[in-house]
Amino acid sequence: MSVAILDVDHFKALNDLRGHIVGDECLAAVGARLTAESTDGEFVARIGGEEFIVFWVDAAPEQVRARTEQLRRAVRDADLPSGIDGAPLTLSTGLATTADLDADLDAIRRRLTAEADRALYRAKSSGRDRSAVFAEDPVTVPETDDVDRPSHEQVTAVHDDAAERRFLSDFNAHGRRSRQVIMAAFLLVCALILVFQNTVLQIPAAAGRIGSRFLIFGIMPPGVVFLATSLIRRFDRWSAEIYVVCVAVIVMAQDIQRVIQLPKGYDVVPMLMPAAVILSLGVVSIRLRLLLPAMALLVGALTVVELAMLPITGYGVIELLSVIVMAGVVARFAQRVQDASRLDWQTSEELTHRSLVDALTGLPNRRRFDIDLGRLVAGVRSAPWGVVILDADRLKDYNDAFGHPAGDALLSRIGNAVDAVAITAGMRAYRLGGEEFAAILTATTVTEIERTARTMVAAVESLSNPAPSAGTVMTASAGLAILHPDDDAATAYRRADNALYRAKSTGRNRLVTDRGPARSAGAASRG
Repeated sequence: MSVAILDVDHFKALNDLRGHIVGDECLAAVGARLTAESTDGEFVARIGGEEFIVFWVDAAPEQVRARTEQLRRAVRDADLPSGIDGAPLTLSTGLATTADLDADLDAIRRRLTAEADRALYRAKSSGRDRSAVFAEDPVTVPETDDVDRPSHEQVTAVHDDAAERRFLSDFNAHGRRSRQVIMAAFLLVCALILVFQNTVLQIPAAAGRIGSRFLIFGIMPPGVVFLATSLIRRFDRWSAEIYVVCVAVIVMAQDIQRVIQLPKGYDVVPMLMPAAVILSLGVVSIRLRLLLPAMALLVGALTVVELAMLPITGYGVIELLSVIVMAGVVARFAQRVQDASRLDWQTSEELTHRSLVDALTGLPNRRRFDIDLGRLVAGVRSAPWGVVILDADRLKDYNDAFGHPAGDALLSRIGNAVDAVAITAGMRAYRLGGEEFAAILTATTVTEIERTARTMVAAVESLSNPAPSAGTVMTASAGLAILHPDDDAATAYRRADNALYRAKSTGRNRLVTDRGPARSAGAASRG
């Protein structure tokens, strides 16, 4: 098993010089290049900030070293501009390999990652744009750490009443098209019976006249009503209920027709016709709490009609028992379909939720931030809103001195501190990536928004000294953009990002506010 960590050289300087937006474009280009160059058997991922990882299983060490160097050179040869003295982007890489897979896989992963991280910083310290292979005694990696990581229950979609309601809504929507198709096919069959009842079906004239009246005035209208309502969006949420009612009316009309015509010797509506309509309930995604009572009631009504109002024959009893057995089988099938659909839905919900959550801090991630900000700027804003971006000062130096595992623990503490302030204000913080956090804030006045943003900056500084031996205290710089009515999401983010780098360039550990074109140009305050 082998792990290589690839780190973009001088990326912090690139961000400081040209801003996060350009930095994001460079990261996307690096990711695209690594993806294009990767081969079968290589797992490539971005693990945070400017760091990427490649993972191999059952590959020879010489092959892994060659592939790591090929990937590093592929990014350099792509000639991606860095904006740092006009030089292209380069990578430094650290590689670790082990053949001892007897230990716990999670422990092996943490050990290999720590070893690759140490090799990476050997490559960094010896000049960058190069690769290094771990060749020291294995480092001791604790089995657990003290980072408050989200539990599995916190990361997955909780199966509560609200989740069940969302599932049933999706389940109902999934069956809407099936209900439309079945009802349209039923109406087509009715129309064909009307047209061909004398010529092809050779139904006696007297029975045909009665049957035509039932078809036109009793059986077909419920189908037309369902199809009409299914085309109106306001009735979407009631689609299953409307279908059940229409099916009940159709079955009732068919039963009445049987009661009238069968004693006269006209078996125009055999029992299997209303039975087929009832059984259609089980294949159109109707929730069980509605389906089971509806099927039981309709099959019970059909049974009462057959036994109490029509002549009892051996053939009729066999037909009736067949209908009851088929109804039970279809109900069981419908239950299995709903259970399988729920599992698929829960898996989809979990994957969607995980795609919106940062795995390290448990905070909503950049994707969630973009979605929420886009919804905000597209809506009506009655109160002032602001976007704040915070960047941990000199975290790169801390990572270089103590390694990524220690840096990850520190980032989790920073995220918790910033989120605690946001929650107090009734909002949530986001981790955008690397050492960058954000929040979307609202209050009755702009001054209150600025106060919350300054509290976030102060919360980072108030954390206990993360590295006493380094003689430093972790701080953060922040840029706040008060949203303007004409802002779109990209403009709002760019304004906050520009304000952040004004805070960086004027001394760090402070907040700079961009109040927008209709307000004052901006103000800086000590964090």
